[in-house]
Amino acid sequence: MKPVAIKDLKETVGRLAKQFSKATQQRLDVLRQSLNKTGSQDQKIAVPTWEGLEFILIKNVIRIESSSNYSRLVFANGESLLVTKQLKEFEELLTPYRFCRVQ
Repeated sequence: MKPVAIKDLKETVGRLAKQFSKATQQRLDVLRQSLNKTGSQDQKIAVPTWEGLEFILIKNVIRIESSSNYSRLVFANGESLLVTKQLKEFEELLTPYRFCRVQ
């Protein structure tokens, strides 16, 4: 432990508040853009699995969870699929289809 100067603490909190505000604004901008230019969720995406590529109907995906360097796709019917693609890649791919990252 070490003593903290109030002035330094206030400056740090102010800097962090600006950073969070900027990040929140960026997320809102991405959401607005995705709402304006939507793709059809009747399209399919190819996802790499242990057995090769599997084609998934976008509208059947209800969420995607990070699992280290893999992602778990969860479907409307309750099934899930572990794929060899990182969550960041899905975020970039599915933003036009009204998917957004929740942290």
